[in-house]
Order: sequence, then C-alpha cells, then structure tokens
Amino acid sequence: MSQIRYRRTSLRTALGIAKEEKRIKSDLGITALLKPFRWWSNGKHKLNRGVGYYSLEARLARHVLPHTATIWEENPWLKYARKTSHGVHREH
Repeated sequence: MSQIRYRRTSLRTALGIAKEEKRIKSDLGITALLKPFRWWSNGKHKLNRGVGYYSLEARLARHVLPHTATIWEENPWLKYARKTSHGVHREH
C-alpha cells in the first residue's frame, strides 16, 4: 500500500463541469432548500470533528500505520487466534 493516498482528478472536475453545476444550484437556491435533508450526515461529521476523527494523529493512524488486515496476513500464527462473529476461527 502506498504511503501517500492520491485520487486522480475526474474529467468533470478537470473540465469545470462540476464547479459550474454547483454555481447554478447555488444561484437557484436548491442547496438551501435541501439543507434540512442533510442533517444526519452533517451531524455525523460534527460528532467526528468533536472526537478528533479528522485530527492529524487519527489520519496518520488510519492511512499510514499498518492495517489490522495486513498484520493478519503477514503473521501465520495470528490467524489461528483470529475471532469471528460466532466464536474462534477454525481452519477448514
């Protein structure tokens, strides 16, 4: 896994189509009309900000440090101790 995550720019963004659509929606007031329907996702983001999910340390832990799945794959002894939803994992 790469240390740096990079997303390629989409064709819509590169051509300016997405920005123009956003400007049109803003001018027509569609964004303001739909604001009440975004309360759930906005609340989740607000909660995540409050607990530090977007802090530098948390982002490093999520994206740079080794993931748990990688640890299980690299160490054959740990796969026998892995838990599943119904108890201890058994090899078939």
